[in-house]
Amino acid sequence: MKTLLAAVLVSATDLGPLFGQAEGVVPGLPGRVLGVDGAYSVAVGRGRSLWIFGDTIFGSWTPDGSRSLQAMPPNSAALVRDDDWPTGFKGARWVAAAPILASGDPKRRKWPLDVVRIGAATWHYYVEISPTGGTGMFDFEVVSTGVARLGAGWTAKAAYPLWGGKSPTYGTSVLAWKGSHYVYAGGPVTYLARIRSGRPGKGSDYSYWDGTGRWAADAGKAARLPGSGPEMSVRWNVFLKQFLMFYIPPLGRDIWLRTAPEPWGPWSVAQAVAPCQPEGDPDASCYGAKQHVELDRDRGRDVFLTYNTNVAPAKLAGRPDLYWPRLVRVRLSRQ
Repeated sequence: MKTLLAAVLVSATDLGPLFGQAEGVVPGLPGRVLGVDGAYSVAVGRGRSLWIFGDTIFGSWTPDGSRSLQAMPPNSAALVRDDDWPTGFKGARWVAAAPILASGDPKRRKWPLDVVRIGAATWHYYVEISPTGGTGMFDFEVVSTGVARLGAGWTAKAAYPLWGGKSPTYGTSVLAWKGSHYVYAGGPVTYLARIRSGRPGKGSDYSYWDGTGRWAADAGKAARLPGSGPEMSVRWNVFLKQFLMFYIPPLGRDIWLRTAPEPWGPWSVAQAVAPCQPEGDPDASCYGAKQHVELDRDRGRDVFLTYNTNVAPAKLAGRPDLYWPRLVRVRLSRQ
């Protein structure tokens, strides 16, 4: 019988920001990459991974070390060598188009969710948003959530809206496990869908965990799982033989972990892994913790996470240390 771990012993080391030292030039856009968030990743073979980001700042550095912002597409991507993490992915190669996911409406933006390989195809979940007129980080509304198939050059070949704006944000994390793909919607309440075919763009192929051991065709019957964060990740860990859920709650200041013996749970009580609030700046924020299994070491005893940092738009230009994913190495131990 599979058991639920009461707690996992962890130690964590923050290894600093990623991608800030990469060349960061994308043809057709001004200057170079000055900052990114999001940071979902998927292995694409030969020791390489595709990393996908949200709002991406392009421009130039000024003599005093601040940013001169010239463009901010809603998403971008880079190819990295997995063994290049000690340099902060200095050798990252940015793909030749940004955004890789475009919206048909110039007033809307497609923000990235998780990315998964199904056979030779790469599928990328996304959320499409529409600004509501304000300048704060929450001044937008969700229009739809869907999935796109990435084609040559890692840009979207086709996009499929699947869920409306009032639905949970499925695609926050996607877990490939035993012939199925488990598609999580993170947030104050977490939900779980499953797709057993190779057609993630077909909404009728999804079913929803109803909490009673069954999968329902009706999304309205999805069970409420323990809350996580707007961005999170669920991955299998071979060392603990458990699923790990890493996340930062909305407006949180720490990275948290839950474990479970099955993709649907039962999920353990959350435990703190590491602080993430930027030191000495109450106006700054941290969010979007995610695990990157392609970087695992020591047979899963060491796992690697990223989280994002940000600050109010009026201060961002003068904070070159923020708005980069930060890498955290977590050492797991059994009790």
